[in-house]
Amino acid sequence: EGNVDSRFYSDARRGGPEFYGLNPDTFRLLQNPQFRTAAPLGVPHSNDFRHYLINTLQGFDPLLPASYKREVERFGKFESNRLFSPDPDNEAMLRNFGVRWVMTIDGELQTRLRKDSRYVPIGPDGYFFKVFELKNALPAYRWAGEVRMKEWTAEVHDFDVTSANGGRFVLLEQRYPGWTATIDGRPAPI
Repeated sequence: EGNVDSRFYSDARRGGPEFYGLNPDTFRLLQNPQFRTAAPLGVPHSNDFRHYLINTLQGFDPLLPASYKREVERFGKFESNRLFSPDPDNEAMLRNFGVRWVMTIDGELQTRLRKDSRYVPIGPDGYFFKVFELKNALPAYRWAGEVRMKEWTAEVHDFDVTSANGGRFVLLEQRYPGWTATIDGRPAPI
């Protein structure tokens, strides 16, 4: 009876420090914007991740550009007009989108990931959600030289990059009109 969310007063969705059901150290690890977290649908709902400041393969933007949808469909099918469930066995897909972690609940997927040598379980057992780290994951950007992330918000991704030879900086992000790029404060083509 009443508002169920009121029982979760210290959950991050209500301004608290926790992600209920997830080890606190693991929760802080997932708040690492240059990598994404993949989760089957409903673990939790992909739109909830934004409240926890966790970037996901499914994203948390209500906009779904056609170009992003086409990119996802190179690796699998959408389960509805907006939702898809990433396949932890599809390492090419996970690398393509900068996924480092897979979140699960107890069940067949968790059992499979425990046996998969590509994954390492993160944090102690005994929590509702369990996270597995993909070994040798690549961040959501690519650059041949040194890179330091300065800012990552929904609106701004700011990096310091250095290279003796220059090169192409790649950011794996939904391409939506309005994004701009600058190099040393000057406009640059995307």
